[in-house]
Amino acid sequence: MILRRSSAPPTPAPAAPSAAPRVVHCYHCGGSVRVSPRALSVGCPHCNRRIALENFVIRGPFVGRPITTCGNVVVEAGGVVQSPIRAHQVTVRGVVRGALRAVLLAVEPGGRVEGDVQADRLEIAEGGVVTGACRIQRAAPIPSAVTVSSTADAPPAGPAAV
Repeated sequence: MILRRSSAPPTPAPAAPSAAPRVVHCYHCGGSVRVSPRALSVGCPHCNRRIALENFVIRGPFVGRPITTCGNVVVEAGGVVQSPIRAHQVTVRGVVRGALRAVLLAVEPGGRVEGDVQADRLEIAEGGVVTGACRIQRAAPIPSAVTVSSTADAPPAGPAAV
């Protein structure tokens, strides 16, 4: 790497826009918690337990305690995880052996999950493999913008014609 020195005074960096707080759900009690975008952990005001917010990137073998975070977990192509994972978003390019729970699970080409999966959204690319039981939970439906103006416009109640 080449470092160059300049005799000109340094120009101030532009001010970064302030990021708005985000809302996470405690993985212990399910309560909503508002957190700073720069926070790495926070205490849940509902159950008084610690919530991890860190992101993890696993590039090699990992055997140990469960990985639990409200952040994201990426298992790279050379990564092999042999423990349960619970995170907001999990991307698997390597191998995961253990139960996996996430809001979004993406298994990319060459990625392999060996264990039970529970996710709100599951994306398996061609070449990705999931071995185990899969439970897909759909998020609550978004309320429709269409409203019924009155019951007079509604169809009459009674048995439906076949």
